[in-house]
Amino acid sequence: MRRAIRHGRKLGIEEPFLHEVTPVVFDELGGTYPELLAAQDAILEIGKLEEQRFGDTLATGLVMFDEALARSGDVLPGKELFRLYDTFGFPLDLARDIAEERGVQLDEAGFDAEMKRQRERAQASWKGAAAGTGKGVWQGFDAGRETSFDGYARA
Repeated sequence: MRRAIRHGRKLGIEEPFLHEVTPVVFDELGGTYPELLAAQDAILEIGKLEEQRFGDTLATGLVMFDEALARSGDVLPGKELFRLYDTFGFPLDLARDIAEERGVQLDEAGFDAEMKRQRERAQASWKGAAAGTGKGVWQGFDAGRETSFDGYARA
């Protein structure tokens, strides 16, 4: 879907258009997959929203891609590439396509290193949150109090 959107933009189609060709899919596959027909309105609406959102991502990402490339020359650094991906949702495969079209290189090793650091930060953050579980306001609340379960006796 995203590749189709990008190629539509390259052809000068700036507004969402995929929802206009989607009914062909319903016609062709609706007999085999009746759930498509049942969800047709929702599929069209969600598809159009996704296309609008990705169009915004694409427009912003292309500007950022060009700016980063202007600063760096013929090789887009991994750190910039990761920022495009992580901050703006600009897919790596799309960056590859654009780089190939423009005859520039991507520092994918640098991108991979940034991705690894991001995963490590996320894991450390999660582990830190898990380590704090059970602490805080309720810590010590039941200290020194004995409890016994008598639920079955009352039933």
